Amino acid sequence: MNVNELNMHLQFIVSAETEMILGAEALARWNCPGKGFLTPKAFGADLFASEEGMKLDLYMFERVCQKLEEWQMKGWEDLSLSCNFARFRFSDFLLAEKLIRIAEKYRFCRDRLIIEVTEDLVEETRFVMRRILYSLKDFGFRIALDDFGAYGSSIRDIQMLPLDILKLDRSLIRNSWTPTGEAVMKELTRMAKRLKLMTVCEGVETDLDMQIARRTRVDAVQGFLYHIPLPEQEADRLLEQYLALERIV
Repeated sequence: MNVNELNMHLQFIVSAETEMILGAEALARWNCPGKGFLTPKAFGADLFASEEGMKLDLYMFERVCQKLEEWQMKGWEDLSLSCNFARFRFSDFLLAEKLIRIAEKYRFCRDRLIIEVTEDLVEETRFVMRRILYSLKDFGFRIALDDFGAYGSSIRDIQMLPLDILKLDRSLIRNSWTPTGEAVMKELTRMAKRLKLMTVCEGVETDLDMQIARRTRVDAVQGFLYHIPLPEQEADRLLEQYLALERIV
């Protein structure tokens, strides 16, 4: 696979209260000849963990910067766009320098770009990652912890990392149909608000999921109930229609 076969798809994130589009998450899709668009799971673990995989990550980051510049030129500067990095990428001491060097080539509001860090059980990179994330936050980017609640290291991450956004793992909404599960969601969102962290509930796929998200007072939702991941050109067309309607209203 080469970068010419890598496509950026966007999945929108919407306000839980108003259902307005707040931004999107950039997702890599491999346009595999004969098979169509494949998710990163199909790339293979060896490629993902290799130096070539790092090049693909940097390519996706640059596409995010380009897209934010395009959006700003269209007057869509209020929209944010997030880019994922696996935790093991933060073992690269030069990661912040590489990302900042790329971002400096483009003109967009820095706080519109969100660095998403996957939440997992890897301990070795935490202190290096903390230093890198502080550098990226000082540059102006916002920092999100992805898959919060999926592993046992989450609370320590909240204590140590310079976070702005907590993305609640889809497993939390799946288990919130019980009184206990909903109570857990409520306490997590309360804690986040006290820490001045925005909450995004992932995996919202049904009307019931949305009702729970609202009852537990999350700030935003992401999931198939609203939007599947779309190729960027299709996502832009939808945004144009949506923002045109917003102006009429």
